[in-house]
Amino acid sequence: MGSFFAATSGYILPILVSSVLIVNSFCILSHTKRLEKIEQSLRTAPIFNPGEQSVQQRAQEQERQQPQTSAPNHEYSAHQLALQNAAEAYVKCRS
Repeated sequence: MGSFFAATSGYILPILVSSVLIVNSFCILSHTKRLEKIEQSLRTAPIFNPGEQSVQQRAQEQERQQPQTSAPNHEYSAHQLALQNAAEAYVKCRS
């Protein structure tokens, strides 16, 4: 009886290990494809909400409303606005 288990474990154990590895690779592949879809949707989707102005237009409008100081402030505000819009798009994508 013990030799039967020893003989079959030589066949069963590699089959179990390989089946676990195959299932694991399919899970990794499906997660990778899901992440690729999310990445593609983030790349193709506009960062701003539909119907709103573009990031550059919003930054220019925001600059007009604020007192004029210097060029780096404009670059910072446009960058800050782009980051904010990207974060909003990411949150919408996650929900």
